[in-house]
Amino acid sequence: MRAVTGRAVPERPPELAGGFDDAFERLASLAYRVARRVLDAGGDAENVAAETMARAQLRWGKVADHPDAWVITVATRLAVRDARRGRHHSPAVAVVSDGDTTESVTVRVDLARALARLSRRQRQAVALRYLGDLSDTEAAVAMGCSVPSFRTHRTRGLAALKHQLRDVPSRVPDHQEGSWT
Repeated sequence: MRAVTGRAVPERPPELAGGFDDAFERLASLAYRVARRVLDAGGDAENVAAETMARAQLRWGKVADHPDAWVITVATRLAVRDARRGRHHSPAVAVVSDGDTTESVTVRVDLARALARLSRRQRQAVALRYLGDLSDTEAAVAMGCSVPSFRTHRTRGLAALKHQLRDVPSRVPDHQEGSWT
């Protein structure tokens, strides 16, 4: 750990010591996973991941100290933006399989819209913890706040999501408990 402005910040992981090229595969996969959880359309999630990685490369000097959190945040913002603008229409979504794909897409669109209505800090906390799978401590460091403050943002964000999504069906066909993908 190293101290930055009075806060303990974890050391850079060894795989990031070489720079953007060395971290690309891992970060691109993370960006895709986050976007896929919001959009549920493979091609659209790939586009969000590609744009996220292009932005990461341009800003690598600033991003390199906290790449996971930065990629999760940017991929979430881009996916929510695309869902809000209705850019989530891919041929794969139009194909109905054994499950009701239409209902699944509707739930994801509702989730993206609800995320967009959260405050920036609440959206960031929810995205880092649940879309990016960071621990509370890692997410708090990424947000530049204490763990209790992070938990407050996360709890308020989840309560707001629950309130906004109260009319959305609680069970979607083909959805497995504990799985967002």
